[in-house]
Parts: sequence; C-alpha cells; structure tokens
Amino acid sequence: MREYDFDDDELPLTEEEVQDRFQAPYLLSDSNIPCMIFGEDALCLVFRVPTALFSLHIVVAYSDVDRAVQIITKSLPYTVNMAKLIPNFNNPVRIDPDQTRAYPRSFFLSCIDDSNVTHPSQIIVHPETDFNLDIGGLNRWTSVDVFPDVDIPTNIRLPTQEAMVDSIIDTTLDPNCGLVLEPVMRELGTWLAYIIGYGIRVKEKVLSNGELDCHAQALVDRIKAENRPYLTAWIRKEKGRADDREHCKRRRDIIRGNGEKNIDAKPLPIEPPYIYSRWDAPRVLQ
Repeated sequence: MREYDFDDDELPLTEEEVQDRFQAPYLLSDSNIPCMIFGEDALCLVFRVPTALFSLHIVVAYSDVDRAVQIITKSLPYTVNMAKLIPNFNNPVRIDPDQTRAYPRSFFLSCIDDSNVTHPSQIIVHPETDFNLDIGGLNRWTSVDVFPDVDIPTNIRLPTQEAMVDSIIDTTLDPNCGLVLEPVMRELGTWLAYIIGYGIRVKEKVLSNGELDCHAQALVDRIKAENRPYLTAWIRKEKGRADDREHCKRRRDIIRGNGEKNIDAKPLPIEPPYIYSRWDAPRVLQ
C-alpha cells in the first residue's frame, strides 16, 4: 500500500466535484438558508483527508429543516426516504429488535435519477442541535473558500477543525437525541479516526518520550476542555468502545466543574432497546 504523504496539502476534491455535490447547498443559499457541510465532504475540505465520498451531510438550523427538505426535493431529483430500514443506517436487530434508524431527527433524501452520476446518491439534512453546532456562531465555522476561481456563497459553510472534532465527540459521548445508535457511533468513529490518521499531518502522533507530537497537541488544545481527554485517548490508542460511558461521565464532570449546572438535568444516553415514551421517534416532514 502506498505510504501517505503528509506534506502533500493538495485538496482531495476537484472544483468540478465540489460544484456537482453542492447543488443542494447552492439552492439553500439562494433561499437564504445558511447551511454547514459535514461528513466526508468536510473531512476532505477541512482536514484534507483523502476519503471516498458517500452521503452528503447538510446541517441547518432546526427551524430551517423542513423548508430545506422541501426546497431540495422540489428542485432536485430527490425524495424523502420514508423506509423503516435504510442500508447501513439502522441498529442491527441483534441489539435492537426495532432496528432504530440513525439520526432520528434528520431527513434522508434519496436520489431518484439513476442516470445522473454527479448528484450524491443520498443527502441527509440534519438539525444543528443534534451535532451541537451553531450555524451562525462566530469563530466556529469558515466559508468554503478553497478554490480561487470558484465563488461559493458565504452562507454555505464548513466547520472549523476544532468545531468538527468537538461536534463528533459531543455527539458520540452525549448525543442530544438521548440514544446510543450503533450506525452513528460507527460513522462518527470513522470520521474521528480519519482526522487523527490523516488530518494531524505527521506520521507519529505520540513521541518516544510519551508526549503528543506538537501538531496533535495543538488540536487537543483547541477543542473544548471537556473533550480533550477523549481525543487524547484516541490519539494514544487507549480508547475502547466500552469506555464511552465513563468518558461521558468524565466529560460531564469537567462541564460541571466549569460551572454549568444544567448538565445534571440531562439523563445519561441510553443503549438499545429503547423506551420510546421517553425519547423522540424519527420525525415526519410536516
């Protein structure tokens, strides 16, 4: 296998690929709906990760979710996927008889034009609250200013590096939907592994003296204090899935120590099978 060149800062995406994949974000921009690109597209553009592209993850304000879905499905060849089972996005039946769907408050849009290879086969529209993101928050997003000859509107946004890492860890350890969902944990874990493996642009992340390389430490220092132990454990390869609940409690202890008392009112996330009288079921477009 070819060894990755950490000195190669070339974008893994071309101008044409970005223009093709961002047709839905362009539509939202034209309708004055700010949005943030997440998932593999953000990995490529924010961290220069050489990953394949799968679903296009678009994050919008909670109040804009329904309108964003309607705009996309009205103007592009997409329809809301109402199927109970979506390949790779449901809990396995062995741990959850109901096979609860990933991202229960998001909308999955399927491309209905098989002949059009430029459109993503699936778009997922997420509310910003489910990823602990703030589309309008200062210093936590950047414009898609990656190609000198391509003018991408400023209300099509990318998370900053630290915002993306914080969002992944927040959603992994203490998801706002209250549910530990296996496909979400798998996807978020893959993204975090790619950020550590390729986004921290040195081969050896941990030095011979046991300290983190300066590039790795710089990323740790930029994220929120409550998420630093988890990222550090991942970089050191100390983290196992069984540790997530303990990391969640430790994260809450740090938040509580910083004076945030409301964290005590939020129940710890529960694992399958679930009691739906306590949690939101998947949303239906109104």
